[in-house]
Amino acid sequence: MDLEDVIPPDDSGRDAFERFRYQAQVAFPACLNCAAGLDVLAVTCEHIEDICIEETARVRFCQVKTRNPDYGLWRLVDLCGDSGALRSLLRTHRALSSVAEQRQILYEVWLEGVLKRDDLVRRLPPIGPGPDDEVARAVIKHMKSHTELTLKEARALLARVRVFTFPARETIEARNFQIIAELAGGLPADELREIYERVVELISQAMSGSQLSGWPAVLFAAEQRESPSEAVRAKRLEPALTGATPGLVAITDPAALAASTMELKLRAAGAPEALVVQAKSLRANATRREIELLAQDLRSDLDRKLEDVKQRLLMAVNVSIGLAGASVSPAPVIFADVLDRLSASPQTYDPGRLYYQDAALLMGGVCELSDQCLHAWRSDA
Repeated sequence: MDLEDVIPPDDSGRDAFERFRYQAQVAFPACLNCAAGLDVLAVTCEHIEDICIEETARVRFCQVKTRNPDYGLWRLVDLCGDSGALRSLLRTHRALSSVAEQRQILYEVWLEGVLKRDDLVRRLPPIGPGPDDEVARAVIKHMKSHTELTLKEARALLARVRVFTFPARETIEARNFQIIAELAGGLPADELREIYERVVELISQAMSGSQLSGWPAVLFAAEQRESPSEAVRAKRLEPALTGATPGLVAITDPAALAASTMELKLRAAGAPEALVVQAKSLRANATRREIELLAQDLRSDLDRKLEDVKQRLLMAVNVSIGLAGASVSPAPVIFADVLDRLSASPQTYDPGRLYYQDAALLMGGVCELSDQCLHAWRSDA
């Protein structure tokens, strides 16, 4: 047996690495949202809490907890133990008591695994209707031997708490990779993989505070302010506005969205250059909206709802293609006709308001479908 074949008696280092990487992976959708310039303004890692997500209207302090399957399902008592999420969030709650912040403050518990059925933990939102005094008293009881907690303080703490569950370590990478693939399916798989691995590595470095400079400009940039301290700035990720390093910009920047298939189809159908540029911009906006949706809710039936919108958009464009007939340059006519249909009845094509029933965003969705080779811009294609 060679030395490298020896199984270590204590593999805690590997386990710690996997948990650390998991923390970076669950932060990935928020970082993608941030990179796309959407509602996430900044993501700060390992400062106050595991992850702090700053948005326009709120600040979310997130505690990430992993658990091996043999430990069972999550219960409220598990969140109140020595290393429990609620105990950490209580310290944060007290530390923020004198902070002047106009935005809504939320405390989020991100759990790897499943909540135990019929346990009080299921009363916490967004899964449950919200905490009541029974939940508050249970938290006080479970924390009693470690900290003094009044009913008033417990109520105030729990009013800000949200509990979310996430896929296991073995599957979350596939979930995140699917997000990128859905948003930029036109890119080669190896390029998508490179983007994903690069971003996770950068998030991990930010969590350790070891990456103060050298971020690829198109991904994230460490904040350059006098305050907070250098250590905090090294853990803070913000969207950058300039740069040309390949990365997430490839799926969020209209200038970098090559959309080669869509462009070729439009030009082949007689679209002028101005229309091609407009189509690329509309597609970029629709892509950003889809990123926002995926980052906000990864546990709902969002895939089904998005697919429904896509089928409705295909119906609209196919009708327009049929009416245009075998014109030499049908693209401008089809484009205008589809946009008219979407403007006249956006609720028909977006009943769930995924795209705000906005005709321009929906038209971007039509352009994305073209780039996925689901329709052309002429009847004889």
